Amino acid sequence: MVLTDMYVILSPDPCATEEKEKEKKLPSPTIAVHDALDVLWHDFHNTWDLSHAVLTTLASSGGDTITDESPVKLLNIEAIPDILKWLNGTFVPQVFVTADPYDERLPENEWGRIATYNQVLGGVSFDVTQMHKHDCKSEKFLRTVYGDCYDPEDVVVYEFVIPYYYTSTEAAQILEERGSWLNASTKELLITVPALNSEIPGYVVTTLELDFRGGGYIKPSFTTTPMPVNLFPNTNTIVLDILRITDLQDRNSDALAPLIDLLKHIARLSVVMRLLAAAAVFIQGLRVLNTFRNHMGLSVISRSVLKLFAAGTVLFGSHVDEFSSLLISITTCINMVFGEFDFDVIRDVHYAVFFYWSFMALETFVLLNILLAIVVEAYSEEKKKKERTKWWTFRRVLANLFRKVAVKIVDHFQSPSTERSQVVFWGRIRSKKLRCVLESGNSLEWTRDPIVTVERLGQLFPCTSKLERENTMKYLVAGMCHDLGKHSDSTSGDVAVSVSKDKNDTDQI
Repeated sequence: MVLTDMYVILSPDPCATEEKEKEKKLPSPTIAVHDALDVLWHDFHNTWDLSHAVLTTLASSGGDTITDESPVKLLNIEAIPDILKWLNGTFVPQVFVTADPYDERLPENEWGRIATYNQVLGGVSFDVTQMHKHDCKSEKFLRTVYGDCYDPEDVVVYEFVIPYYYTSTEAAQILEERGSWLNASTKELLITVPALNSEIPGYVVTTLELDFRGGGYIKPSFTTTPMPVNLFPNTNTIVLDILRITDLQDRNSDALAPLIDLLKHIARLSVVMRLLAAAAVFIQGLRVLNTFRNHMGLSVISRSVLKLFAAGTVLFGSHVDEFSSLLISITTCINMVFGEFDFDVIRDVHYAVFFYWSFMALETFVLLNILLAIVVEAYSEEKKKKERTKWWTFRRVLANLFRKVAVKIVDHFQSPSTERSQVVFWGRIRSKKLRCVLESGNSLEWTRDPIVTVERLGQLFPCTSKLERENTMKYLVAGMCHDLGKHSDSTSGDVAVSVSKDKNDTDQI
């Protein structure tokens, strides 16, 4: 569906009048019902519930009072001892679940469920990135004091998987057997938890990252990628692969690594589709801004807004986070227009009042009114265009009616003008004159099957031009087609008239 939306946004307008006239009518395509439903709707409404349930369990945070007995939360981690406490006291009991809240043992098919309904697929993957030692880049006498340093570019990644069916005690024991796997050489700890929720249904791949910074602190972060189970056409084969690989976990837990990598790949595809959708909306916005250049009022709007964005970054970028970059400044200014900005953030900064007053006055009272005036003007022009179209159609009908009446009037009166004016009227041979000549048959040597061509008309009416004779032929052909449509059963008439193709005469009647 995302790719379909991108094609609609980025493709040219298919409703152009000139293109419509050139297009040929094609038969309507046949589309299966399930394909149409797949294009029109995906169950993205429940994906937030899916990710929120997992995040509130695994990536919790809080500023409540911390005691020796309170569990450590992910976003409160500051040092390596906090990581060990969080793994053993919070993460492992919440993921490797084999008993219900009443300490009753759960059935085996319900083991490893996060937040009641999210079944861990295969197991939990741990990726530990370790750095190698190298000489520090400081002076020699400082290196003797500090010792060796760690090179963040020269790293090695260790990966291991704990199957979902392990109890919390067994999982904690595996982590303990790893020894000092978290130490000063650790650069990053990446934990991946793939889960399946058949109640929604959907997948969710949660990644918990602990980044060991060079300054000595640990920065925790998390990402979650929810997706419907029918997002990709090969989802059924993926599920079959999952069931097949889980059969191997009793013999070798390392067989779960390809499964988790596959689910990571699915999550990355989902993220790519969302990025493409965002890019399509962004490009459409650029198209709108690009059209502003050709309009005097809209060009003033775009230039004024962009300059105010840049002014906010220059004035307040070094003091407040809301204007620390141009992108953040754009977001802040837009929130300011809709009343979602707290003025106390920039109150104590110089020129804050002047910037806020000028921006709000320009945006709210001037620019929005200009936009309204432009919309009204465009509506008025479109309305006038439709009225002109109706008047043009009326003039064509009136001119055609006048032409028919004029032909009949002129045919009933003899004019003392030249021979040509008695033969030609309005670009073709007079109908009454042509009928009289054809009925008499004295001017031509008629055969058994007489025909009328442009050359024969030239012999009958020498004073006419070739264009006038061709227009007469077109008039006769149009009349034949009209009569043929009204009397489709008739095969012959009072006057023998036929249409044929010849090498020399292209149109003969």
